[in-house]
Amino acid sequence: MAKTIQNLLSEVDTSITSNHNAEITGPILNGVLKSLVGNLSNYFLFPLETGVTTGDIGKLMMNDGSGTAKVYQLSAATAEQKGRFVLKLEDLNDLNSDSMITIFSLNYDISFNRSTWRNGSTPSTALEELQLIKAYIDANTEMDNLITSMVSDELVIVEDEYDLTQIELANFPGFSLFIDTVSRPALPATPTAFPIGKLIGIDGTNGLISTNAVETYLLDGTATINHSLFNNDTDIDFNDVNDLTALAGMLVVPSGDGKVKSLDPSEINFDETFIVSFRHHVVGLALSSTSNSITVANTNHLSFLGHILKRIAAKGVFTN
Repeated sequence: MAKTIQNLLSEVDTSITSNHNAEITGPILNGVLKSLVGNLSNYFLFPLETGVTTGDIGKLMMNDGSGTAKVYQLSAATAEQKGRFVLKLEDLNDLNSDSMITIFSLNYDISFNRSTWRNGSTPSTALEELQLIKAYIDANTEMDNLITSMVSDELVIVEDEYDLTQIELANFPGFSLFIDTVSRPALPATPTAFPIGKLIGIDGTNGLISTNAVETYLLDGTATINHSLFNNDTDIDFNDVNDLTALAGMLVVPSGDGKVKSLDPSEINFDETFIVSFRHHVVGLALSSTSNSITVANTNHLSFLGHILKRIAAKGVFTN
């Protein structure tokens, strides 16, 4: 375990006192230096949340957006969320005959192009074009879960009932569609906060957070590591629940009270809701485990980047 600066200073003071001459001799200095070097760890300093104590050393810490390190806890379960989409158009000439809108949900998949929503009309402004799109959606009874309105020259489309509604555009100008709220189902308590690392010491109001590439964490429950998966020749059947369970078990995710656990496939929706329902941050890859600890190759930074990409996909940022 890493020692704080105050710990090391106290050891030096004790060594000088035990010498009875207010000096530190060669052998004693040698012992203190060995103790210091032997306890050096790779770490960075991060401000601690009030209430974190030395009793929390060894636990996984999180940054939940507060900018301070807290003992890891799961984020609360969430209710289902209705989608809200904003469609805007700057110039009528930005569209062509191949411009298409696709709206799909759990119950329908509808695509319509410019000729369809115009239905013989010829708009003279971008606002009139949006009004024709609105009229087409309102008239289609299959999309009766959607409520449309014109707000500040923009077409706003909102789910009246949750239906995992998604909208895609083809041959529209970039950034024509803004997904204000992603349509997603109710979700259980999940590790959504970023796992910054293991607390290995405290120095004043700062925590010493391990930066070791491989780290051992406190284990919540049990972990079964299928070491055959480390061999690329091992066949994996992605349609076999046992193989999926073994593969998921290699991924280590945060749990409550600063512990970690193997990812449980039952917590994941392996269906069309995956991209909006998977909220787990991943600590890393399981290497070995005991009854109460697990050794992990840390990949938490990749988890952060992966979630950014997932959120971009869910928000449809690059839809055009």
